[in-house]
Order: sequence, then C-alpha cells, then structure tokens
Amino acid sequence: MMGIRKLEYFIATVEYGSFSNAAQHLYISASAVNQQITALENETKLVLFNRTKYKPVLTASGQIFYQQARQLVDAYYHAIELAHEAAKTLRIGPTGPVERNLLPVLLDAYRTKYSDLEFEFKHGTFKMLRESLLDGSLDVAFGIEDDFKAPMIEIVPLKPLEMVVICAKKHPLATEKLLTGKQLKDIPLVIFSKATGEYYYQNLFKSFKLDGVTPVIHATYDNIDELLTAVRVQKGVAVISKEVVKNQEDIAMIDLKETHHHSSYCVAYAIPTTPLIHSFIQHVIDYFNDIPNIL
Repeated sequence: MMGIRKLEYFIATVEYGSFSNAAQHLYISASAVNQQITALENETKLVLFNRTKYKPVLTASGQIFYQQARQLVDAYYHAIELAHEAAKTLRIGPTGPVERNLLPVLLDAYRTKYSDLEFEFKHGTFKMLRESLLDGSLDVAFGIEDDFKAPMIEIVPLKPLEMVVICAKKHPLATEKLLTGKQLKDIPLVIFSKATGEYYYQNLFKSFKLDGVTPVIHATYDNIDELLTAVRVQKGVAVISKEVVKNQEDIAMIDLKETHHHSSYCVAYAIPTTPLIHSFIQHVIDYFNDIPNIL
C-alpha cells in the first residue's frame, strides 16, 4: 500500500534535484530514497523518473504525478492540523527522566490558558519520537537536540546541558571531583545504543576522537534505566548530562572539563505546525527564559 512517506521521498527528489540531495535533506541514504521510489513506481505501475541522465528527470507521467502528490501531501498535513484543532489534544513525547519534573510544571502553567486542553504522552527513544513527529502521531517532543534533526522537524534549543562522568559509589573514580576528556582513556564505559539515537551515537564517538581518546565500550543499553543499573553494578562509567542524573543519590557524579562532549536540551515539532502547537512551544520558550534554572 502506498504510504505518505514514499510520496514525501518522491517529492523531495523532485524538489532537490537528485536522490543524493533528497537523501541529505531527509537524513537517510541515497539508496534508501531510490528503493522507496522504485517501490512507488512498482505500486503505481508508472515510470516516474528517467534515470539515464546524470540526475533523475521526471517523465511526462512523473510530472503529473508530482503535481497531484504535492497537493495530496499538503492536504494530508492540513487535515491533521484541522483534526487536532478540533480535538484540543496535545500529544507530547518525553525521552527521559528530565521531563518527570519538568512537564508537570510546564503543563500546570499552560492549563491556566487552555482549561479544556487534554494531554497525551508517548514515551520513547530519541529515534522513536523523531519518527513519531514525522508520521504525525506526535505533536511535540523533548530531548537531545542532535537526535531530532530531520527536514520536516523544527528544533528549538532550550538549554545547554552540563556533561559529567557517573560511576558507582564504590568505583575507584568515585572520589574524584574533576576529570578531563583525555582521562577517560582505557576506562570501561557504558553508553546508549545506536538504536536509542543514531546521531547521539555518532556524536559521542566524534567527541571521544576529538578528545584524543579511543573509548573502551563495555556494553550498550537501549534506555536510561538499563544504563544507570549498569553503572550501579560497576559494568562501567558513563558520560551523561548532569540534569539527567542529579537526583540519583546512589551514583557518584564527577565534573567533566576540557572535553568535546556536549549536549543541548530542546523541544521539537513537525512542520507545518498548528496554532495550538505553536502556542505551546512559545509557552515552553517563555518558561525557560523566565526560569533559566528550571532543569
């Protein structure tokens, strides 16, 4: 069955001029774009592109299909916008423990403006929530800035996060007050898996490389609870933001300086957006401006 995503890949290829340009815009591989468009051509029994040229060129059928597909995709997102306006429901995606304290405060303040508004929550990894924003099943999501990067997602940075090293209270490093990035050399580490957030994963290894460290990865984990448990039982130490673990009294937290490890907290939403979502995003921005230490 034809999906909206295939139409978006087709439209992106037309509007960006090539499979590679569309792939860069969509944050996927060029082969994946090509495969989806081939599947679309098989489903429609149409040849949409002439692939004998240096860059794909629309056929006569492809030109007509593009015009109709563009209207169909626009109508699809407009229908979602109208439906959400009528439902008065805001679907929010938290990614971690930061939102446990943050969201009740934000939502209580927002309810004073919209007393009839309902909230729905969908927890997941960075990758899962990014996909949910893209497919329209989620309105806004909170988390790490890098992992919401996608062509149809608007990212609003809210606050730089302070990176620390965490370990068990009985770990040899537990008495340290300060570590540098270079001092993580040869120390067994536990990290989030690539499935949790591919851009997080890429940037983590890039940061180690810039610090001059080849990381010793003991294990990877798919969520924060598994990662913290691994730290507690001394499977390794972790590099993470202080805001995520500041209330974990059974874990030692060591300041990390002279490092390329970094992270930024954000709120993200798909575009085009609705007045309700835009209003909530502005509320979040204002709240962080008024209370900079909210995290």
